[in-house]
Amino acid sequence: MIFIVDGTGESDDKAYAREMAGGFCKQLETKLKNRSWYRRGPTFWGTETTGIANEVVKAVMDLQCSVSGVGEKVFLGGHSRGGAAVIFAAHVLKEKGIPIEAMFLFDAVDRTVNFKSASRIPANVKNVLPRSS
Repeated sequence: MIFIVDGTGESDDKAYAREMAGGFCKQLETKLKNRSWYRRGPTFWGTETTGIANEVVKAVMDLQCSVSGVGEKVFLGGHSRGGAAVIFAAHVLKEKGIPIEAMFLFDAVDRTVNFKSASRIPANVKNVLPRSS
């Protein structure tokens, strides 16, 4: 299952949906249908990033605790501040002993979340794509 957080955008949900409709994260969610969990990204101020990261953690934990989620590999994907949110979520999931099969980051920026740096990928993440040089 892939947990996707889209990038920064409009505060109005309808305007955001129009703006991001053709974006890679939304296309990925659409193609994977019931194999994905999607969350819109933060507004331009980015104050929601920590809360969004916590939503990702809750969704992953809910999957892990479900009968159908036993043994399910976890993938995280994020664009812009959504990338920062999934990096932070991976740190929290590491503390909970949850491995991440792969993380897909697209221009992950502003990687300070809740006064903690999310600039380092935690050891529970097996693969990161695309890799930065």
